[in-house]
Amino acid sequence: MPPKKNRKVVAEKDDEKKKGKDVYSEEVLDEESENDDTNNEDLGKGKRKRRVSKVYEPKDFTMEQYHSSIKSTVVNPGRGSKLIQISSVKSSIDKYKVNSDEFIMAYKLLFSRGASNRKFMKQKLLEFSGYLPPLPNGKYDVELQEKADEKIETKYATKAFKMNVAQIKVLCFFFSVPIVDDDGKTLIKEDLIDRLLDFLGSPAKILVDRKAARKKQKKATSAAAVNLGSKNNENLFSLIKNYKKGKYPSDAAMRQWVRAYIVCVDLETATTKDAISIASAKFGVEMKEKKNRIKQLLAEEI
Repeated sequence: MPPKKNRKVVAEKDDEKKKGKDVYSEEVLDEESENDDTNNEDLGKGKRKRRVSKVYEPKDFTMEQYHSSIKSTVVNPGRGSKLIQISSVKSSIDKYKVNSDEFIMAYKLLFSRGASNRKFMKQKLLEFSGYLPPLPNGKYDVELQEKADEKIETKYATKAFKMNVAQIKVLCFFFSVPIVDDDGKTLIKEDLIDRLLDFLGSPAKILVDRKAARKKQKKATSAAAVNLGSKNNENLFSLIKNYKKGKYPSDAAMRQWVRAYIVCVDLETATTKDAISIASAKFGVEMKEKKNRIKQLLAEEI
């Protein structure tokens, strides 16, 4: 019959575990060895002492890991709509498996850190609403905001330009971003990235939904026609009608220019690069420094 374990030691050990203490218990000795003095004379030290051994029991990190996983899925609010709210984008994302190369590439572009659990990755991606943060409520320093936006955009643009054309196209397909111009020709790499980052900076249905873009443009054109026929049409574009070239326009003048721009261009194929080029020609100065503000105004006026 095998020796019995000392129940007292086992009980004490269990009690300490319940109290959440670190356990350092004595080695459990069977009853026979506890009373065995066979080797006492050989040792010359009288009754043999119990050997004490430290028993290490690791802490349970399960809940800590769980909360860490939950925290990693939190997405900071952006300036646009959540991807899950844009039907065409959600449908496109649903076609890809979480462990696919396309999904991983899109995820890494948007997030510097991945979720610790892959099952949270899709949830996090669909909650994404733009890498540009929401604009402050009320009045704010436009130039300061532009500089902050530029810094963020540079980070994502750097990532994008490290990719080849094929990879950029894959990302456009993934996010349902159109890759052709008005003539049906595929855009060059720079324009593809421009469109992709325009969408990801502040996701909006109109940037990916061609039908919606055409409807918006018709609505804007009709509204402009009505305004131009009114008695107050002299004020509609007063700040840009006879603008003297060679200096940066005021924010109000840029807003008027944006209103005129969305009436004249095809929103389905227009890019930010085109807008910057036309604005630069109109105002006689390089408008690249005002890129982010023009994008904000376009989003507000469309």
